[in-house]
Amino acid sequence: MTDIIWITLLGHIVLPVGMILWVAAGSRADPCESVLKLAAAVAYGVLLAVVGVWLLLPPPVWWGYAAGMVVAAAAGCRPRRQAAPNPRGGTALRRLSAAGLAAVCIAATGVAWIGYSPPSSQVVALASPLAPGSYAVLNGGYSILINPHMKTLHRSELAAFRGQSYALDIVKVDGWGCRANGLLPQSLEDYFIFGVPVYAPCAGVVAAAEDGIPDRDPTALEKRSPAGNFVLLECGGAQVLLAHLMQGSVAVARGERVQTGQPLARVGNSGWSSEPHLHLHAQTVAAAAGAPFDADPLPLRVDGRTLVRGSRLEVAGPPHGRANGLP
Repeated sequence: MTDIIWITLLGHIVLPVGMILWVAAGSRADPCESVLKLAAAVAYGVLLAVVGVWLLLPPPVWWGYAAGMVVAAAAGCRPRRQAAPNPRGGTALRRLSAAGLAAVCIAATGVAWIGYSPPSSQVVALASPLAPGSYAVLNGGYSILINPHMKTLHRSELAAFRGQSYALDIVKVDGWGCRANGLLPQSLEDYFIFGVPVYAPCAGVVAAAEDGIPDRDPTALEKRSPAGNFVLLECGGAQVLLAHLMQGSVAVARGERVQTGQPLARVGNSGWSSEPHLHLHAQTVAAAAGAPFDADPLPLRVDGRTLVRGSRLEVAGPPHGRANGLP
């Protein structure tokens, strides 16, 4: 969780505020430099909106930054007293730096946007696996900039986890887009998704299930069992993994046939999980029976949508086949 704090502090607070002040300062002798600074700041703002992990700060904060940038641009363009001319070399370097920063941000945003489209036509269609409520995708999509699971796609040392390359990490949020009571609460019950019922997103057979791994506080990761408690479904030639489930909540067993909407478990914080969330991915049928990661990844759609980082999933009601009775 320390990494999340530093990423949020630097990328979501220090840099945006610094750029607002940078643009507000303008340039006394070079309007071109002021324009390039504004372009760089706007490009970073767009990048932050696309790839930012709004985990500790709610998404509306971004709109506050946008309003601040408008004010800063107006201040940076205000008339000033004539200042001594800058050395030509220094002016060129500042222009080049601002233009380079804008170009990097624009290129990174383009790479992230490419990840909004599935890489193949073989897409696994799923129903929402969660109870009615508002949810947000923290990691998802087909670019490393919006989905860190993508690092397992081509790295040989992570080949055993390749099946999760297109995975989604989903949390429950309130009306402000916050996913917990507090910034980094230590109590699992303070995370809105903890204990939320999980349902079968497709009809099929349970290929494997685990239910005995304890739920851990957010500071303790169980690296020996990355998926924690899980249900692995085989649905129409694909396998679908639902992971990090609550200990003692898994209501199905290997070999059992399930229908779409059938209760499976509850969201927990077991395995390699820094906080309660639902991990969801699809893969080809693994060569080893019950292997939850050891296969080729498959793109997926949930309720007809391709979900990426920042997507909101509004589940209005239970689909056909859902029932009560979870442990």
